[in-house]
Amino acid sequence: MTSTKSTPNTAPIKPATARTTNRRPNLPPTHDIGAGSMPAWLPEGRIVSNREALEDATYVLQRSGAAAILRRVEAQKRGTKRVVSLHTAFVIFLGFKIQAPKKDFQFADIKRWADAFTPSQAKFAGLPGSWRYDHLQDAFAAVVKLLEPAESERRVSEAGVIYALRKEWLPTLDQFVNAAVAASIPSALPPTPVQAIDSTDIRSHARSRMGQKEPDPADTYRPDDSRPSREFNHDPDEWPKKGADGRMIVGPDSQARLGWCTRTNSDGSNSFNGWDGHLLVDAGSPGLEFSVPFIRGIAVRPAGSYKAQAGIDLLDSLRDGITFQYLVADRGYSYAKPLSWARPLKERGLVYAHDLHVAQRRPHPSDVMPGVIWIDGTLFPDCLPKRLRTLDAFKPGMRPEAKDALIAQYDERAQWAFVPNRRYENGDIQYKGPARAKHVRCVNYGPSARLGERVPMTNCAPGAACKCAATKVIPRSEAEWERQEIIYGTSQWAAVYGLRNLVESANAQLKFWRGTMRQHGTCVFGTTANTLVLMIHVIAINISLRRDAYGADVTLKTADPRCIPPRKRRRRPARPPMHARPGNRPRGRTSEVRA
Repeated sequence: MTSTKSTPNTAPIKPATARTTNRRPNLPPTHDIGAGSMPAWLPEGRIVSNREALEDATYVLQRSGAAAILRRVEAQKRGTKRVVSLHTAFVIFLGFKIQAPKKDFQFADIKRWADAFTPSQAKFAGLPGSWRYDHLQDAFAAVVKLLEPAESERRVSEAGVIYALRKEWLPTLDQFVNAAVAASIPSALPPTPVQAIDSTDIRSHARSRMGQKEPDPADTYRPDDSRPSREFNHDPDEWPKKGADGRMIVGPDSQARLGWCTRTNSDGSNSFNGWDGHLLVDAGSPGLEFSVPFIRGIAVRPAGSYKAQAGIDLLDSLRDGITFQYLVADRGYSYAKPLSWARPLKERGLVYAHDLHVAQRRPHPSDVMPGVIWIDGTLFPDCLPKRLRTLDAFKPGMRPEAKDALIAQYDERAQWAFVPNRRYENGDIQYKGPARAKHVRCVNYGPSARLGERVPMTNCAPGAACKCAATKVIPRSEAEWERQEIIYGTSQWAAVYGLRNLVESANAQLKFWRGTMRQHGTCVFGTTANTLVLMIHVIAINISLRRDAYGADVTLKTADPRCIPPRKRRRRPARPPMHARPGNRPRGRTSEVRA
C-alpha cells in the first residue's frame, strides 16, 4: 500500500478532518511496523459503526452522481411510490458491505442488518417505519432493469423500426458502476502512473445442468495449461441450450457462459460457468516504495467474451478518463488482434507492456526493410550474435538469481536494437540502427568507431551492405501484434511489467482476504445484476484499503494531495522487487525507451 507521491512535500501538511462518531479513542497507527502489525495483505480488522458505514455509502452515491440518477428515476415513476426508494436501498447495500466486506451479499442478511438500526440511523438511511424484505429485492431489480443494456439501448418493432429507449441523462452500465467505483477513492489519491488490468472468474450461483470438456469462447486465446473437464449430462433432451450469440447455455442463468480460468476446480479443470470480471488496479510506479492497490474500474462480460473489447470498454468508461501513462496486461489481452487491442491503446496515448505468447516470440524478417529481423517485438540487425537471438522465457517459480541473470541477457541484447528516431501522427515510426544510435560499433559507420571498448563490436565485413546504421520508416501495422515501446525482457520492462502482480493481489483481496466475491456469495442472475454486485464489493474493498493505509488521516472527502501523510510498508521485503530497485524507473519516450 502506498501514497501516490514519491517525493517529500515542501508545503505544510494539514491533516484531514476526521469523523469521531463511534470511533474508539487512541487507535494505534495502522502503518507502524511492529510486532502487533498485520501482514500487508490482511486488513487490520477494525469494524466501523452503522452510522459511519451509512455516511460513507451516502457520500459515494452523492459524489458519483448515482444519487441524482436514482432520485430522478424515482420522481418519474408512475403509480404508487416505492416503500423503499432506490437511493435508500443502495445506501443500505453499500453500507452493509462497507461495514463488513467479508459478509456475503445476501438480501436476507442485509434485511437483518437494517432491522437493527436505531431510529436515527433508519431516518438517516431513509427507511420508512414499516417495510419488508421484498422491498429490497424490488429496488435492486428496478435498477437492474434501468441499466440493462438490451432493454435500455434500443428496441426493434415488428415493422423493423428501432426505438431508442435510453434517456440522454442515463449513463451506460459501465459508466454508472465506474463512476461509483471512482467515488470510493479520495480525489487526493489520483491513479498511479502504472495501471494493471486483468480478468477474474465470477461463477454463476446456479448449478450447471451439464458439463463440456472444453468451453466455447468467442475469444481464440486459451491458457497454456488448459485441461479438458470431465463431461456430464443429466438431461440430454434439454441441455445444452443455444443463446442468441450461438454459444452454449448450461444452467438456469441464460446470460452465463463457459470460459477459461485458473485451474482451481476440484476435478483439475480450468473452466467455469459465469462471467469474466475485468479489473483495472493501481500498480504504483517503478521506484515508488509505497502505493495502495485501489481498484479503479471494472467491467463484467459473459465468460469467454473477447477480452480486448471488454478492456477497451473499461478504459473508455472511466469517470475521469485516462490519466495514467502505462498499462500492463497478461497474454489474455495481448494475444488479441492489433486492431482490437494494441492500436486502440496507442490511440489513447498509453505505453503498453505485456508478456509474449509462444506464437509472438517467433523471429521473422521485416516486411519493408531487408537485412533486419523482428525478435520478441523488437527490430534487430542481422549481425546480432546468435547466442542472443533465442533467449529463454520467464517462467513462474524462477529463482531470483536465475531471473536476474536472464534479465541481464535481455539488457545485453537491447544494445543491438533499433531505436525510434521519429514518430508520425499516423502511428508509423522511423527507426535508426544501433550503430547510428551509438550503442554498438560497426566498421561501416565511421562515427561509431570512436566509441570506447565498452561498446560491443559487430562482426560486419568492411564495405558490406549492413543495416547497423540504417534509418527506415516502419508502418505501424508491421509487428503491431507483439511490439511494445519498452524492450521485452529488459530490466526496464521487468520493472514495469512486474507491477502486474498488484492486480492479482486485488483479485485475492476481492475473493479471499477482504471480500467474498465467490460462487454462492450472492444469488442474483444476469450480467447487469452481477455487475452491480461486483461494484458494491469493489467499493467496500477500496474503502477498507484506504482505512488500513491511512487510518483517520485520510477520508473520502480528502481532496488536497498535501493532506496525504507519508506512509511505509507494514513489512519490508527481505529482497526488494525489481520495480523498487534503483535505476529501473522508465525514462519516458526518449531514445532510451526503445520500441
